Amino acid sequence: MSSFQRWAFGLTVPAALLTICLYVVPILQVLALSFTEPTFGFGNYVEMFGSAAIGRVVRTTMIVSAVTTVLTIVMSYAVAFALVHMRPTARRVALFMVMVPFWVSVLVRAFAWITILRRNGVLNSALVGSGAIAEPLELVYNQFGVIVGMVHY
Repeated sequence: MSSFQRWAFGLTVPAALLTICLYVVPILQVLALSFTEPTFGFGNYVEMFGSAAIGRVVRTTMIVSAVTTVLTIVMSYAVAFALVHMRPTARRVALFMVMVPFWVSVLVRAFAWITILRRNGVLNSALVGSGAIAEPLELVYNQFGVIVGMVHY
């Protein structure tokens, strides 16, 4: 082992130990506790996966994550395709427009989406004003709002 490799290994060890202490050990403790409380066995897991409420939560999570993943991949591919086929000047402007939202805080972006999607928000006002819909839609605080936020995040 060269002196550089020993030096790199020496720098890696504290980070690895910190990771093990702060992440791996607590996860193993919770896992062990799940098999031993109140009695040893798989009873907690049988009860959890037999619950209708847990089934609904898992199903909702899977649906939201699948839709979010598909939409993100499709939209990312479309943006990448467009960027590749732009002239260099237009590409710089478009890339800047893509990057600007990432310089804004997550909290600010979340409030912006709430402002746009709420019942009296920008989108509903535009749709009602144009006659496309008669009543404002519920676009936030539901699966749709979560998917929009996750795709944008």
